Amino acid sequence: MTTSYPGCGQCTEDGAEDRPPVEDDACDGHLVHAVADGDKDALSRLFARHAGPLFAHLLNRGFPAQTVEDAVQETFLTVWKSASGFHEGSVPAWLRRIAHCRAIDLERTAGRQRALEDRARERTPASACAAPSAEDCLLASSPRYAAIAYALAGLPAPQREVIELRYLQHFSVRETAERLAVPEGTVKARAARGCARLREWIVAQGKAEASDGVRGSSGSGTGEGGGHDRDRVPRPRP
Repeated sequence: MTTSYPGCGQCTEDGAEDRPPVEDDACDGHLVHAVADGDKDALSRLFARHAGPLFAHLLNRGFPAQTVEDAVQETFLTVWKSASGFHEGSVPAWLRRIAHCRAIDLERTAGRQRALEDRARERTPASACAAPSAEDCLLASSPRYAAIAYALAGLPAPQREVIELRYLQHFSVRETAERLAVPEGTVKARAARGCARLREWIVAQGKAEASDGVRGSSGSGTGEGGGHDRDRVPRPRP
């Protein structure tokens, strides 16, 4: 592995070619090029050196703390994947550009999520038995759908993993495929099958609530068939 890189000031000093790849005092450019060669220790050194300043930089730009934390993490994931694209210049400035773009992307995603939640809360079912889509239930914050976790637990693990990444953690199809190491087509197929099964459960739950409501209106609500049955949560399948 070469230890001299274009644009690396320390690498042009006398005797720099004899240095190990990632000395404690290695310059930023040297570390980035070492990361491009697959050196995880160099990435750790970059993180230790620049994560704090990046965090402060984004906070000073007005981004929320949670967004900042996620953006800093994604910045170094980007560095690990694309360090070979850095050739020369200021590494701190390069990292700040990446972090700022990641923070903007995260805020846009959060904004779209808030808009979806607002629409889901405002949507009125067409009838007592009408059920929103599985996707809406996963995105909605209404307490009515708190039991969705039980339905998720009943899905096969491959479908559950895809749905949790796509609709709860807001990963794209490509990101989900990369995380699970499967083709994008597989991600789409698993999501479709999982949402179909969730939708079946939601429709059945809606019908059960409507039926229990009718029975409860004609009785005391405390005996057999009373209104309390509608609060039961289905036991997840093994």
